[in-house]
Amino acid sequence: MTTSAANGNGNGNSPAGDNAEAPQTFLDRIMPYLRVFLMWYAFNSITGSFNQPATAPTTAPVITSDQHAHEPGDDAARGDAASATTAAVSQLKYHNAFSNGDALNLRVYLSPNEHFSFADVDAATEQEQLRWHVKGLTYSMATNVEREDGQWATQLNVTVDEHLLRNGSLFAHVFLTRDGYSPNPADDAFDPMASVHQSQQLNVFRPRPKIVKKRNLLEAAQEDDAAADADSKAAADAASTEEDAVQDTTFLSMWKPELIVNMVHDDTVYSSRVRPPPFMATHLVLDDETESYTPVLYLNDFWVLEEHLMPINATITTLPLSLTFYPLPLYKFAIYQQMAQNFENQEAAGTSTRKDTDGMKRLFIDTNPYLLAVTIAVSLLHSLFDFLAFKNDVSFWRKQKSLAGLSLRTVVLNTFFQLVIFLYLLDNDTSWMILVSSGVSLVIDVWKIKKALVVSRDENNNLVIAGDAGYTESATAEHDRVAVAHLSYVLYPLIVGHSAYTLVHGVHKGWYSWVISSLTSFVYMFGFIMMTPQLYINYKLKSVAHLPWRAMVYKSLNTFIDDLFAFVIKMPWMHRLSCFRDDLIFFIYLYQRWIYPVDASRTNEFGQEGTAEADADAAAIEGKAADGAAAPAIAAAVDATEEVEAKSPTEYLMTKPVEQQYAAAVQPSGRMLDFDSIIGIKEPSFDDDADVDVQRLPLKDREAIMARVTADDSSPPDAFTLAQNEIRREMIDRGIQPKGFYNDDAARLQEEFNREHAAEKESRMQQKVQFAAKSYLRETVHRRRMERERELREEVDEIALNPQVEVWLSLVNGNETPAHAQLRLSSIGTRALCKGLMFNHSLRSLSLSRNRLDDAAGKCLAIMLRRNTALRRLELESNAFGPATAKDLADALCTNQSLVHLNLESNPLTDDEKDFSGIHALANMLSQNKTLLALNLWRTRLGTEGGKQLALGMDKNDRVICLDFGNNRIGNNDAIKIDRKLADNRARFEAQQQRLLALRTAQLTAAEKEHKRQEDVARQAEYERWIDERKQERQRERERQEEERQRQVKLEEDRLRQLAARKAAEFAAKVEMEKKKKKKGGGKKKK
Repeated sequence: MTTSAANGNGNGNSPAGDNAEAPQTFLDRIMPYLRVFLMWYAFNSITGSFNQPATAPTTAPVITSDQHAHEPGDDAARGDAASATTAAVSQLKYHNAFSNGDALNLRVYLSPNEHFSFADVDAATEQEQLRWHVKGLTYSMATNVEREDGQWATQLNVTVDEHLLRNGSLFAHVFLTRDGYSPNPADDAFDPMASVHQSQQLNVFRPRPKIVKKRNLLEAAQEDDAAADADSKAAADAASTEEDAVQDTTFLSMWKPELIVNMVHDDTVYSSRVRPPPFMATHLVLDDETESYTPVLYLNDFWVLEEHLMPINATITTLPLSLTFYPLPLYKFAIYQQMAQNFENQEAAGTSTRKDTDGMKRLFIDTNPYLLAVTIAVSLLHSLFDFLAFKNDVSFWRKQKSLAGLSLRTVVLNTFFQLVIFLYLLDNDTSWMILVSSGVSLVIDVWKIKKALVVSRDENNNLVIAGDAGYTESATAEHDRVAVAHLSYVLYPLIVGHSAYTLVHGVHKGWYSWVISSLTSFVYMFGFIMMTPQLYINYKLKSVAHLPWRAMVYKSLNTFIDDLFAFVIKMPWMHRLSCFRDDLIFFIYLYQRWIYPVDASRTNEFGQEGTAEADADAAAIEGKAADGAAAPAIAAAVDATEEVEAKSPTEYLMTKPVEQQYAAAVQPSGRMLDFDSIIGIKEPSFDDDADVDVQRLPLKDREAIMARVTADDSSPPDAFTLAQNEIRREMIDRGIQPKGFYNDDAARLQEEFNREHAAEKESRMQQKVQFAAKSYLRETVHRRRMERERELREEVDEIALNPQVEVWLSLVNGNETPAHAQLRLSSIGTRALCKGLMFNHSLRSLSLSRNRLDDAAGKCLAIMLRRNTALRRLELESNAFGPATAKDLADALCTNQSLVHLNLESNPLTDDEKDFSGIHALANMLSQNKTLLALNLWRTRLGTEGGKQLALGMDKNDRVICLDFGNNRIGNNDAIKIDRKLADNRARFEAQQQRLLALRTAQLTAAEKEHKRQEDVARQAEYERWIDERKQERQRERERQEEERQRQVKLEEDRLRQLAARKAAEFAAKVEMEKKKKKKGGGKKKK
């Protein structure tokens, strides 16, 4: 094997060359998973390596001076050595053995051996295997003045020899050595901490690619292309020409045409405080004697994609190899390691493939960084809008009960479209992640058909599929049919023509592929048909009031985002045009919203419209509004029982201002309560399509349902009446092997008949039970609705006859009642009052004595006590409350935490000692209630049995201190027990009150002391603050005086300098005058 250098040490190319993108499939752009992966990888790759767990990182192996630092070890061995020497790192400080600015030499050897050893080769072989030797490198991140890009590169041609053709391997061994040292351990100039060695295999083994053959279906099968690769020819010749694809299970040896050598620049000093990060720990080689480590030599093949690999075969004589060297900063090395680890983990888990990984890398290579950042941001918005639009769609179908107005064509065709898309993805070998997503969407669409179609059996047990009655009888169905029919006249011929054109002039893998591709084009074009009927329906109805504009806005925003991708992402032209087509439809929707008035008969995009019955009811209510307030209020209250979120059921009881006060009072959480939640009636809610869990119903309801079910007296067929051949045929049909003996086979078949008959009988019985349960529940709902309607009418009439009720409702709902109230009301008025008292906070004591209230009013009082938290005293003397009211009140008091006094005097709580269930419930209440102090049961007809129950309840009560049970004919022993318990409770209560008084006294004393202490602290703090202010003022005064003194000193110095200067000038002038005088005098003397 020989190699030749082509370009010396010239500048290298970029890590990845320019490569054309592969054609993308139908859903490559409309499915958000690629964008989600891009976003996740980008952020996780950058932040993942710097946000590691708080656990101690793995430490690099430690070597001694006599060990070879250049010998590469196995990763697992490194990990074991790292774990064994963690303590060493915490005790020493390791610095880089390569100093910044050191001169380096680079050697690259090509060898068929995985482990390179200088001792195993002679000098000639070593020189032959040395294919690149670069001197003058520098251990620094500074830009080399001779190389603007900072890279050293060369191009080699590697000769293909017999070793590679026989599936052998070729390894690149790279040595980076400080200048003046040798990588050979046998040389005297060798230093293990001055040389770094890494190796990498230059060829990999991949399965043979799947060869897909396409041909014109109307012509004979064509010959394979002569220009195809030899491997493709061999695979094609070995396969039958009638097959669409050829798949070989053998592997090919593929050549990596590029190798990047990176020197990771790291000047960190590692110690117990600064530990090496996990991505560095396994690459470091430490030396305890010199307390140093060698830098990381990273052989980077991250940017080598699968499409760059070259097959090694006999037709190729030389293979290109591009070698590049440049330094790499530590943070980039961390990003490479994190991304590579993420890719490996996902491929190992099966959530990604090499194709997906290469697609992700290609985005980083070919996409502008700014455009990539915009894509990530836009992808986040696209995913959010996808989720919101999908949520609205699923929520609508899940809650929809009536399908009146829904387009049956839209539901069925959307399911057909999703099936075509799923088959198209299967035909194009799309990633399984997208296949799973498409499959889930298909399942959801099939679930929608269950709502849109009614599947049943006729009297002949034949399967009958029909549309929902609400759809077939609505005007929307006719508008939908007309719109689709008119558009189909134009588009169907175009679809047929396009399919025929591709059949004649195009090539396909087979007839199935042609059908799928034609249907895919049909889906693209027919999507336009399924959007325009909504415009036509809007035009016919002259309204867009009921369109789900929130969902439409989400979808339109996604459409605009798709427009952005249509400009920057490679995609089929048909899909690109469909994006702008959706924009046009949305703008037409906006125009229709502007020109059409708002009304309640509009059909939205899901098919929901206002029914004629609802319009008629609304008109009837409006027409009767002038007759009075009672009738429309009753109609509104009855209609409210059919809705999910009804208005307040007591709004019909009051005038408008009072209604507003009540709404403010009963909406502490911002929602209105329905009728059932206020009066305590819980109607059974069920879905006609869902089974009723009969076992969860009350016993009374279960008995009523089972009474409607008729018994099944049928018997299984008799196998012994069949002939031998009939028995044999029946057994074979059921997967049973006949033995050949008539009696044995007949007995075995009879067992099977019995089992099948039992299963069928059980199934029929379940169907009967379900039918009876649903009919019973429907009747129950209807009956209770009628009862509620009757009660509402009674309350309205009572308010009209008794203005006192309306006045008190106004006070109660406005929390303006006095603390104590004594009212004379009927049972109907009491029911209306209790609905307002549920959320009242002003009334503390209420007396409804001597009103002859019935059990219905007592039930409302019990429901009120469950919600009310302000009422302390309730007087119900001399009413008509029976055992039912006693039970309801007892149940309410088990949870009530405010009532302390209850008076039930002179009420027939036992129905003349016939029913003690109410007393039993009161006794159980006494064992649970923790707030009730006084209970009056005088003359409530307890009797002996009631006395026993009351004694048992008081035995477990520690709070009641006053219990009046006189005139009830209870036993003496029970009376004595109750008296003793009351005495104990009173003593306990008095002791508790004393403790509370002492506690309050101590708390007050402590509070006063604390208040006094805080006042002292505040005064002391004020005094200290005043002292500090005085000190600061004196300090500022001293500073001001010092500044003034310094200024005066400076002025004095300036004055003295000026005076000295003036004297010096006068003296100089005087001296000059004297010189002149002397000079004149000397001249006169000389003359």
